[in-house]
Amino acid sequence: MSPILGNLIVIVILAVLVALVIRSMWKSRKKGCHCSGDCCSCGGCGGSKARTGSGNSKEQP
Repeated sequence: MSPILGNLIVIVILAVLVALVIRSMWKSRKKGCHCSGDCCSCGGCGGSKARTGSGNSKEQP
């Protein structure tokens, strides 16, 4: 097998894997199952609870 053919096979496999990852991310985003990094508007993580004062915060009153 020539080196060019081996490189081509590896490039095709990597391109397919990247396409599958992007497809998975796109589908989860459309379903609303993603984290935008803005914890103030997110109810799915502990960041929003700590900022609003509800939840288990270790801060002293």
